[in-house]
Amino acid sequence: MFKFNRHKRLTLLLPPELAQDMQDLEQKTGLSRGEIFRRAMALYKRAKETQQKQGNVLLRGSDGELREVIGL
Repeated sequence: MFKFNRHKRLTLLLPPELAQDMQDLEQKTGLSRGEIFRRAMALYKRAKETQQKQGNVLLRGSDGELREVIGL
């Protein structure tokens, strides 16, 4: 038998500021809203898994400065 990978539809109500951020990302990256959301979810999932294993989530700025992401 064939197993079909079915997508689930999700409707989100975003506050105006977040909706504008999404629109800005669409324009800057050329990605769809769905793809931006999928990538954000994947990043969030990895960050949470790392923190749950007592690891650190770090961002490195263009100046080389490291910042730890906390409170996820």
